[in-house]
Amino acid sequence: MNNNKGFTLLEIMIATGILAFLSLGINSIVSSTADTKDEVTKEDRAYLQVYTALNRMEVDITQIYSPLYFTVREKTLDQLEGEARAAGSSFNRDTYDNPGLSYQGSEKYPAISRTGEPIGAIVNDDKSTLIFSTMSNRRKLQDSKESRFAWVKYSLGSISKDEDLKGDDLVRNFTAIDPYSKEFDWESTESQVLLQNVKSLTFEFFDKEKEKWVDKISETGLDKDTPRAVKVKLVWINDSENEIEFERVFRPLWPYFDTLDDEKERQKALKGDGQDAGGKGGLGGDDKDE
Repeated sequence: MNNNKGFTLLEIMIATGILAFLSLGINSIVSSTADTKDEVTKEDRAYLQVYTALNRMEVDITQIYSPLYFTVREKTLDQLEGEARAAGSSFNRDTYDNPGLSYQGSEKYPAISRTGEPIGAIVNDDKSTLIFSTMSNRRKLQDSKESRFAWVKYSLGSISKDEDLKGDDLVRNFTAIDPYSKEFDWESTESQVLLQNVKSLTFEFFDKEKEKWVDKISETGLDKDTPRAVKVKLVWINDSENEIEFERVFRPLWPYFDTLDDEKERQKALKGDGQDAGGKGGLGGDDKDE
């Protein structure tokens, strides 16, 4: 007698229903995981753009250049003559032949250092704009007519023509061609949008004497040409229209030298050798902020 029995129709229907239920659950989990992955990837991509913009600023600011990091500002003839009169000594302008004192300042380089190098301006007209000279340029093509020295401008603007944007663009202007030209010409440089949807951008500078952060680099006294620390505050609006604040502190890579004390020691050494540091052919050092 054959006792082999197959599944009944009811058992097959129950098994099919259970399988369908499990398939729906698995499909829901897979779909949810895929959606989460896409959302996280999209969010990470947006945050990556923020960090990339901040890292670009770090490279430029940490390599900011000024000869006043290792020397002092050259004195003018008026300053030298005033010091000579205050000391009760004579001063003859006609015999003072230091070529540095004939330097004509410009918008980019308003003064010259004791070593004869022009001193680049650091422009901070408002809280969201910063212009400075940097050594961060790297030639992409060998023997290209570019210098390692370059001028950089960071600011907020409206370069992107996207009506859906809730904020401004973080714009970087950069030029390494003829860095020693007299005037700025930002209109002829390409504007690079580092980040969109920026609500605000603020630069602050550390004042060593006051031991606090100030809004204008001109308020830092002796360090107005040689910033020691720059704080960047950036408020960014994400796709969910949430405002997220980022804060970074960048320090130039230059080691700290007390150039004023170094210059005093140099002047003493010259006097000890019987040389007149303020006379013919001499170089007169000056305070950095005068």
